Amino acid sequence: MNSTTNDTQGSPRARLKLLGLTAVFAAPLLVAAVLYAFSDWLPLPAPVSNGELVSPPRTVKEFELQTLKGRRLTRGFLRSKWTLLYVGGSRCDLWCEASLFKIRQVRLSLGRDQSRVQRLFVLTDTRALRALRPLLRRHAGMTVAQAQSRNTLRSFGAHLSGTFFLVDPHGNLMMRYAPRATAKGLQQDLDHLLEASRIG
Repeated sequence: MNSTTNDTQGSPRARLKLLGLTAVFAAPLLVAAVLYAFSDWLPLPAPVSNGELVSPPRTVKEFELQTLKGRRLTRGFLRSKWTLLYVGGSRCDLWCEASLFKIRQVRLSLGRDQSRVQRLFVLTDTRALRALRPLLRRHAGMTVAQAQSRNTLRSFGAHLSGTFFLVDPHGNLMMRYAPRATAKGLQQDLDHLLEASRIG
């Protein structure tokens, strides 16, 4: 008699537990299906980036550079790696120094992914190169090269000192970062790109 009573009382409880477990596992799938089906009507937040997206991405077609050691660089230099690129004169002001420091520290913070990112300082002139050299010694591993034609510089347009760029491994200018862009913001963008991308 007692056994029958317990079975009768336990059955609804067991069913509730089963329904609860089913709901826990099914709910995320249901939410995902609804978001997918109604994504055109739902006010979903747009992806956030900390730099200014160059839209559409601009291919760096003219790329004639020569390093300070006389090595010629072509567009092949931009292939296979993401490039943090700074364009500026040999008189490197405080904004210039800050940007070089930011791109160096962010690359180091990438850990094992830092080998996927390279740094390039494109000089628009070499008038104050002697004064610039002590600063460059603090940025070991950064490629420094002078633009050999105005067409190379036109690819990056006019910009304030301290502005730097992110170039993808296909040689496309993707992002522009204003002088006040933070290292944290740049790192967030790079983390997302490197995680999502199989190139570079």
